[in-house]
Amino acid sequence: MAVSLSPLDAAVFGLLLSVRELPRIPQSALRLRATVAARVGASVLMLDLRQARSGVPALRARRSVPLMRLPIPRHASLLVPWRDLSCLLRHPSRFGWALVWLVLALGAASSASSLVATSQLLAVLGSLVALYLAAAQLTEPARLESDDVRRSTNLGWSFRTLALLHAVVPLAVLLVGVAVGAAVCVLAGAPVGLMASLIVCVPALVTAALVSSYRGVMPMHLLMGADTPMGNTGPWQVALWYGRGPLVGICLLLPVCLAVARGQSWSFPQLLWQVLVAAVGAWWVRRTAHRLKTK
Repeated sequence: MAVSLSPLDAAVFGLLLSVRELPRIPQSALRLRATVAARVGASVLMLDLRQARSGVPALRARRSVPLMRLPIPRHASLLVPWRDLSCLLRHPSRFGWALVWLVLALGAASSASSLVATSQLLAVLGSLVALYLAAAQLTEPARLESDDVRRSTNLGWSFRTLALLHAVVPLAVLLVGVAVGAAVCVLAGAPVGLMASLIVCVPALVTAALVSSYRGVMPMHLLMGADTPMGNTGPWQVALWYGRGPLVGICLLLPVCLAVARGQSWSFPQLLWQVLVAAVGAWWVRRTAHRLKTK
């Protein structure tokens, strides 16, 4: 015969089981859980979800052994790329997601030339956003270093130079991936100019991802916006602060890619503009990293 428990009886039964099991829980585990709970709670109140995620040990160290061990570099200039690639090999899902976003970017760009008006604009914009998200997956080592600046204390470079060195691996992986994918798309009938312009967009989008990696903790005064007839500006200020890197980079690259998708030739002025955007992005990365270090 089944025995039914009332909600009060179930609560009392659970409390008695908890009291019985409490002495068996190690004090170190209790201290760890209390520390994690306090850190996550403070990060959520500060709207710093990245710190909240990194505060959970299970999410920080899902794989302690990389898929493959890379040989230690003989030249000091290769040390940071070696560390970055080793970090990404410990989290292979980053490569998987980068590949997914890369395929989506190439697919949207290759179909943009056959679309018109708003559909074409959305396709070009979607390709740039997807390419940025692929770059963001590969700049994870830079984000980890910005979360704990002590990781780079013993290295012989300034924090600004280290920020740019973190672009080596994402640039190499994305340039090769986009070039191979663009060649396949061109063979399938995609415009050569649009595919070439997408390849040249890679450096600027990598710098935009690095700006996001080194943004640090959001200033709390951004939450106190001004009251307008359309509402308080606080949420918009927060959104702009979090997305300022990709927002600026994509807005500056979009006119060139959109013009090429509409049939204009991709020539030296467009190439020069994209290189200039990448150079400004590199300067912005150095400045953002230096401000984070000196806080």
